[in-house]
Amino acid sequence: VKRLRLRHPNEGIFISAYYSGERINIRETSKVNELIAKRRDRYHFFGFSPETWLEVTNPIRTAYNTAMIGLAQVFPVPKFGRAIFRHLGANIGDNGTTGVNSKIDNYFPELIEIEDRVALGYGSIITSHFAMEPGHICIGRTKIGENTLVGLESVIGPVKVGKNVRINARSVVMRNIPDNAIAAGNPARIIGYKK
Repeated sequence: VKRLRLRHPNEGIFISAYYSGERINIRETSKVNELIAKRRDRYHFFGFSPETWLEVTNPIRTAYNTAMIGLAQVFPVPKFGRAIFRHLGANIGDNGTTGVNSKIDNYFPELIEIEDRVALGYGSIITSHFAMEPGHICIGRTKIGENTLVGLESVIGPVKVGKNVRINARSVVMRNIPDNAIAAGNPARIIGYKK
């Protein structure tokens, strides 16, 4: 796996993207999103600290996202949850359900895509970043295919989950799942396929 090294020059925080050979100011989230969308890869960033997060994300926007997600968590009306997730920038399909206490990434909601007829179980978390170890995070696009069931308290992302997939309760999905698969466990493994 090729890595992206975080640099701290005077003009800002930069990453070197080995996949594309570009140097990108990590504060330009649209540029990072464009790179992730173009390459469809997960990117690893090193040297993160609490101070670095202030450079990468707007703390007021993150607090707003967190409050809105909290509001969506307490209302058991699927249309309300979908509307809030869309408002935050996530690409959410129609006719899906968001379970009570389910949430999406509050830092990078624009990197999440959930297709039609996806059911998010109680307490499920859909994220577009996760910490590998102190100072090392992974950011990427999370996509969940249509007609997928995400079991209660499962964690997904940043990965691609295919269509017609069932993810059992309390699974942690950190690898891509193909169409029609049944996944379970921490970390999630494919335990079968739908017929």
